[in-house]
Amino acid sequence: MTPEQLGTITITATDPDAGTADRMVTGAMVLLQEQISAESGILESANSPLVVTGMNTAGDSLVQGGNPAPGRRYGIYIMFGLLFGIVAGVGYALVRASQETTIRTARQVLAFTGEPPIGIISESAGANSDPWILLLSDPSQEAENYRALRANLMFGLPEAKALAITSAGGGGSAKVGVNLAIALARAGQSVVLVEADLREPELSLALRLGGSLGLSDVLAGTCSATDAIEHWELGGLSVLCAKRSATNSSEILSSETFTTLIDDLRSRFSYVIVTTPPAVDTTDAAVAASRCDGVLILAQYGQSTTMQLEVAVISLLQVGVPIAGVILNEVPQSEANYWRVASLEALQPSA
Repeated sequence: MTPEQLGTITITATDPDAGTADRMVTGAMVLLQEQISAESGILESANSPLVVTGMNTAGDSLVQGGNPAPGRRYGIYIMFGLLFGIVAGVGYALVRASQETTIRTARQVLAFTGEPPIGIISESAGANSDPWILLLSDPSQEAENYRALRANLMFGLPEAKALAITSAGGGGSAKVGVNLAIALARAGQSVVLVEADLREPELSLALRLGGSLGLSDVLAGTCSATDAIEHWELGGLSVLCAKRSATNSSEILSSETFTTLIDDLRSRFSYVIVTTPPAVDTTDAAVAASRCDGVLILAQYGQSTTMQLEVAVISLLQVGVPIAGVILNEVPQSEANYWRVASLEALQPSA
């Protein structure tokens, strides 16, 4: 074969896989070069008229935004699979970490207070059930929980007559305070319930008490405690509602007037139950509880965290308030019996 006999030779390879097409072109070029060199040595000439062009349609398709080759697609799938796996793994780890820091075991309570829960309140049986569970005629696990809490207080803490109730986040002190007061009243105790939540008063409306005077008026000096206290016939106890909110609630509760009020009520009633805002949100709880004989801290099962409980305990101990105990609130009905056993086991040393 002579140069004059040669024209333009184009080698085209088409394959769904770009790598395969490229290898086909390269192989054909090598064979062509070897054949031509063997016959005429034309490729060794600087003025060779031979031009070899390789067209890779799979490669062109990729450049122009076409569908990737199967091999490339598999690589993309693997990459996204690995990315999804990493994200899912991190998410799962975060969820587990969150679950492990929420209050779910008696030993968590023991670690921060030195005692197992003093009370376990199971969740309400129905979303629309009456919040004052002890007033219902039908027996329930929740009502029995309040009776057990009453027994623990009356026989375990006989000297604690003025008790504040707060929470480690999540609220609930008003409901627990009312039901505990009802339980004590039904055991023949004279009880006064004091609403020391001057930020978001709710008892007057919840208990349907229509008096116009309340704790705010007593602390302002515009009326006496006797004038502001109302008798709640349904619950069989006395109630001193806040009635109105106050922007300077911490200062009001820090007054000597509030201290004198609690001392006066302690001398007139068998029990004084004081409801307060969450201890992790404001200083009101610590201030009000410092006037009492002890404080009960609510921990919402599966919601309150160990950090919230720690903050609540520290804020109360800093002002010298004895921790009467922690109440586990809203414990699932299916786990209520387990908690009683777990509370006893928490007293045993770890293996």
